[in-house]
Amino acid sequence: MQTARNVIHDVGAKAAESSGGLVQFARCDPRNAERDSHRCFKKYNLRLPLPLEKINPEVNDSVEGINLKDWAEFLLKSNSWHVLSGLMRPDPAREKLIWANFWQQYQAVCPSHPIFAMAKEGRIILSNTACIMYHGDEGRGRKRQPVMVSSFKSILGRGIHHANIAQKKKKVAKPFLKQKCNFIGHVYTNQFVSGVLPKHLYKKK
Repeated sequence: MQTARNVIHDVGAKAAESSGGLVQFARCDPRNAERDSHRCFKKYNLRLPLPLEKINPEVNDSVEGINLKDWAEFLLKSNSWHVLSGLMRPDPAREKLIWANFWQQYQAVCPSHPIFAMAKEGRIILSNTACIMYHGDEGRGRKRQPVMVSSFKSILGRGIHHANIAQKKKKVAKPFLKQKCNFIGHVYTNQFVSGVLPKHLYKKK
């Protein structure tokens, strides 16, 4: 909400009105930020069509999260698979070549990984397979209460910030089969939330 207010302050209320929901989002009450934000997102159709599922109902029926399968289906249906390949725009042929090359190089250092047996058996096609990492880190929620935030992230991305700047200065041509680290860009666009757990659900007693 503070970011929305800052944008309006910078560009002016009239210009901000062209961005659907921005002005309304800035007006949300910070004392009820989550409630008002969800209402605003729903009204302006800003929520992603991803269902929440029970993570482990046998242990705790109240914990929900987003399945990796649903994230993958969303990326495919929205023509955003290129994000996992470290590209700025869709390029199916290039994406396939990038992943085929990635797995070829990975096999050289880890030939016993089960994924190669699956490919040999015809169960998967490596050029259509992205390498995803699962990450968890502790954050702070309301009243600075500790929470565990877990997310999925492609191993490939747009590079490391400082290296990218140096490349632009030298005007070096970008390799067609580039395989850069996944650091550049906002986390909303290159990390996909899986779940947010309160402290008592992930800390050992």
